[in-house]
Amino acid sequence: PVFVVFAAYYSESISSGHEERLFRIIALAVYATASLSDAVDGYIARNFNQSTPLGRVLDPIADKLLLLCGVVTLSVTNWHTGLPIWFALALHGVDAHRREIRHGITMARRMADALEACATTSLVLRPQLGVVLFRREGWGRDEWAGWARRLLDEGIAFVAPSTYRSEPVGRLVFMHPRTPDSIVDEIIATLA
Repeated sequence: PVFVVFAAYYSESISSGHEERLFRIIALAVYATASLSDAVDGYIARNFNQSTPLGRVLDPIADKLLLLCGVVTLSVTNWHTGLPIWFALALHGVDAHRREIRHGITMARRMADALEACATTSLVLRPQLGVVLFRREGWGRDEWAGWARRLLDEGIAFVAPSTYRSEPVGRLVFMHPRTPDSIVDEIIATLA
């Protein structure tokens, strides 16, 4: 609760236009102290045989509550580095969510490898999570827009034309857990 109170005060100071960094420092110090004491407590319990049945039940609950408290607080307050509320929900979702994200990352890496192997394309950046950013030799905004329309019309993918540092580029985002591996070849065929 102390972390939440000081985080809320800090958020309010930002909203009022008079940032009070002391509130931020106190909030972070309280959260760090709680995290550190939890780690030390767990170390002592495990290494000095000081665990109890109740402690084995309550400690994981306390860990989750500490993490959830931090994520939700950052999600709903006006911190400079605030998190969207869906992040809190996603973080504490089921294991299937974790598998889905991993699938998106795997698909993005496969797409990046295929783009690197294609003679007409090059990567702008290596994939970040499930996002692939790439160039197509000789294409400008009109070609990217036409390509995006074609993929949508043919039912291959939905792609929004994108820009990176004022350069029109392609951006693919792999999010759906049932995206088949064959999509990589289908998209590459449209870029040749």
